[in-house]
Amino acid sequence: MTSKITRPTSPRFRSNLTSTKTLLDSLVRLNPVSLLANPVMFIVELTFIIVTAMAIYPPVFYPVANSGMRIYYVEVALILLITVWFSTLADALAETQAKNTVMVTFLIHPVIILVPTVLAYATGSASAIRICISCPTASTGFTQIFYEFTSAAANNGSDFLGAAGNTPFFNISTALVMLIGRFAPIGLLLALAGSMINRKRSTEIGLRTDSITFTVVLVGSILLLVVLTFFPFLALGPILEFFQKRVNGF
Repeated sequence: MTSKITRPTSPRFRSNLTSTKTLLDSLVRLNPVSLLANPVMFIVELTFIIVTAMAIYPPVFYPVANSGMRIYYVEVALILLITVWFSTLADALAETQAKNTVMVTFLIHPVIILVPTVLAYATGSASAIRICISCPTASTGFTQIFYEFTSAAANNGSDFLGAAGNTPFFNISTALVMLIGRFAPIGLLLALAGSMINRKRSTEIGLRTDSITFTVVLVGSILLLVVLTFFPFLALGPILEFFQKRVNGF
């Protein structure tokens, strides 16, 4: 098995991940008739229709549904719709260049972690929950906010802010980070898998994927990219906090 793959001459790959045509195509594919070829997504969309109907008029589904849970039904319906849409978007993106897909997939987590962390300070939301900015314990507060969004992006549900994070900014931002961190990588990786299925493998031997060299290059590249992306923020937070505690005798 080799890792060298050639690009087919037809159809021609598009370089624009977010083109209007691609987005419209993904919406057209939401048609239940189109989803019959994918039984799993068809069932998910059928469930979305039923839950939406429960949210619009619960008495029809009595005693299964009740009017007091309409907000819950809407939330479930949105999650189901997003799940199906990411599946259709992955199909629409199947002819997109793999390099662009991989790049965007890699950048998702750094963006949804680092950008909200910066915004928390830029908008004054950190100060609003009494996170010190210029005092000696500033690194501790920075670590708490940095971990807040790291945890949300990983969907593991833990944080260091506790009840102090119960503010509109942190509630909305962490919800968006959780949503994007959960579904965006899934859709993009499905698109990558789809694009590779349509390619023809080369008979030319490249770097073997079962070799030690491939493993070293792969692991080394991942570590290098992660360090270059997150190290400045780690230096301002956890690393600085560690050395400060060492100096203070902790």
